[in-house]
Amino acid sequence: MDNQKRTFLWIALGGISFFLITRWFEFNAPKIDPNAPELIAHQTNQAVPHLNVPTLNNMNIPGNPNLENASNLAEPNKPQLVHVKTDVLDVYINTLGGDITQAGLITYPKELGDKNEPFSLLADNNMQHFVSQTGLVIEKNSVNQSVPNYLNAVFSAAKNEYILEDGADTLAIPLTWTDNQGLTTTKTYTFKRGQFGIDYTNHIDNQSNNTWIGYEYRQLSQTEPPSKTGMMMASSYTGAVFSLPSQGINYEKETFKNIKSANVLDEDAKKKRNEKYMGKGGWISMIQHYFIAAWAPDQDETHLIYTYSFNQQNLTYYVIGVRSMPLTIAAGTAHTFKNTLYLGPKIQENLKVIAPKLELTVDFGWLSFISNLLFILLVKFHGLIGNWGWSIMLVTLTVKACLYWFAAKGFTSMARMRKFSPELQRLKEQYGDDKQKLNQEMMALYRKEKINPMSGCWPMLIQIPVFISLYWMLMESVELRQAPWALWIYDLSVMDPYYVLPLIMGATMFIQQSLNPAPPDPMQAKIMKWMPVMFTFMFLWFPAGLVLYWIVNNTLSIIQQWFITKRIEAKN
Repeated sequence: MDNQKRTFLWIALGGISFFLITRWFEFNAPKIDPNAPELIAHQTNQAVPHLNVPTLNNMNIPGNPNLENASNLAEPNKPQLVHVKTDVLDVYINTLGGDITQAGLITYPKELGDKNEPFSLLADNNMQHFVSQTGLVIEKNSVNQSVPNYLNAVFSAAKNEYILEDGADTLAIPLTWTDNQGLTTTKTYTFKRGQFGIDYTNHIDNQSNNTWIGYEYRQLSQTEPPSKTGMMMASSYTGAVFSLPSQGINYEKETFKNIKSANVLDEDAKKKRNEKYMGKGGWISMIQHYFIAAWAPDQDETHLIYTYSFNQQNLTYYVIGVRSMPLTIAAGTAHTFKNTLYLGPKIQENLKVIAPKLELTVDFGWLSFISNLLFILLVKFHGLIGNWGWSIMLVTLTVKACLYWFAAKGFTSMARMRKFSPELQRLKEQYGDDKQKLNQEMMALYRKEKINPMSGCWPMLIQIPVFISLYWMLMESVELRQAPWALWIYDLSVMDPYYVLPLIMGATMFIQQSLNPAPPDPMQAKIMKWMPVMFTFMFLWFPAGLVLYWIVNNTLSIIQQWFITKRIEAKN
């Protein structure tokens, strides 16, 4: 019975591991380079739902302008890109709309060893459309009112290049647009040294003769990412996420499929949806593996979160946005909207500062409570020794110590079962044709010797949730991206390039199997014999950090099991 249960658990663990491999393949699948040439800005004729936004013809904007030979004075009334560079961000602001359409993360290289090419989070080219958009909109029945937004307003900037100077902590980039009636909109992006959060204000100064009534919006727009092929076509979550705590929504995903289906809702359904997604606080975001773009509005203001999609030129565009309540600005008065835009890595401590619950975008899955504990422990150890690989080993040692009692019970049971293997084999030979009698005699032997065959399953059973939790912790923690350990392991978040660690893991598993009692059933014995080979093959594509955990865990289990077995043998 114990061998049947143990075989089942190994197969279950193997199935879980196989599933995790498919996820790992997705993370390592070839990705289309968003920094390709022939950069073409995607302008659309779509607007915020239920709002009247005028449109412009499509316009081609170069994505990587040559700023070396250009004048440092921006040319008014002509769309262009304003280059902004800090110590952590390299962005371009399109003066058509005054929005950030390209963002590179300087401290996060795209590829290991190439620090000259930052990871591209936002881009607007013929390969990728992922941008931030802001602006103003008016009611459908409003007339003779200006609506400056990413479709129709060309903002002016004092320069076309801004660099955060040495010794400066902030860098402000004001962009101004004025209509012919006296309405002026000034968007100001304030970058801070060492930070991925950008303070954003939209100051509306109404010096016209009329009252202006409308809304302010901020949204993130992207095309559906290219298909990432992998084993069994597995893919991780990439898409929209939002939070609205005032409505009881701490963290909710809006998949691309859900965004598209929302377009066909009837008016009653749209009204109910708007009521659900209207409240104070919260944030909107588009997330991907390791990185996030997010808008956090003023937490004291009431606003509406919305999503929509549209098709253009054989592409589907997905949008998540946040819109203010109706705003009335009388003639001769002004109003300022304040928001925060975050473009960077999913580091929990950084995200907590931007908005409450934003750190939940570091999604550790349904066992997040375990993953978070492991992550906290991992960070503590890293703070002491400064190496993520050794920190993983210390986490493994700590987890093993915490689970020592359960493992000891299991190994003790297996050691006792090993002692009585000859007796079990004798019973099998004696009652082999009478399964019912064989089971009765085996249970009688278990009761007599006070053996619990199920307790032998503990060493494997208790590892499964820890294994899954550690897997997702390693996968989701950007801190381990491109983190080296030692020798040839330059990145713990990817597979061992020489397959050395998986082979060592297979060897430790084989040794551990040899310490277990042999199953009396020949078929079970064959399955258990080939289990280390199967696991070695599956672990070939697992991240080195996870394989390292499994090696250390197996090694500690071997030592523990060997001592327990020797102790029981000596006692008898």
